[in-house]
Amino acid sequence: MSCAICHKRKPKRHCPGVHGEICSLCCGTERENTVTCPLDCPYLQEAHRYEWERRPGAPLDAIPYANYEIHDNFLYHHDAAIGMIAAQMLKRALELPAVRDSDVRDALDGLIRTRETAASGLLYESVPAGPVPEAIFRDTQAFLEETAPKVQLKDAEILKCLVFLARLVAARNNGRPQCRAFLGFLKQQFPQVAPAETGGLIVPA
Repeated sequence: MSCAICHKRKPKRHCPGVHGEICSLCCGTERENTVTCPLDCPYLQEAHRYEWERRPGAPLDAIPYANYEIHDNFLYHHDAAIGMIAAQMLKRALELPAVRDSDVRDALDGLIRTRETAASGLLYESVPAGPVPEAIFRDTQAFLEETAPKVQLKDAEILKCLVFLARLVAARNNGRPQCRAFLGFLKQQFPQVAPAETGGLIVPA
């Protein structure tokens, strides 16, 4: 038997992303590059943990929405609201096939731009391109419209919560095209809201 990806080396571990046995080298090089790895994969979890430990608090090349100042005092008083939004986004994201951090990032960008436009007096939805980010965008938008009045969350506060989450996505990015480090982080924070993932795993050619 040979590795299901390279078809050369001896397989060392089972890969649920390709539904077959693969070698450790292909696991390391193809993970989140050509293979969308399930968040429950222990090798993916260990890789994300190692990546984060190597660069905790590393400065970003560019801070998303740097014009917004978000102080510790804001985070202290709005941690529940940020968690509520993040948990809802995670729940919807994991209902979709092969969702990636970039899909969540695009949804957040659309939500932020929509609220910035509304603050200027215009009503226009900046719907992201692609069915997956659009689904996350619309679900989160509806959730906020229903929930924000109940918890007395102001539009400006919602905007800063979304900006903070956008910065978290950027901070967790490992540079791989199918990166899911942010989603994995959210799933660890909110295991009670994370359903089993649907299909859509990408099998490399």
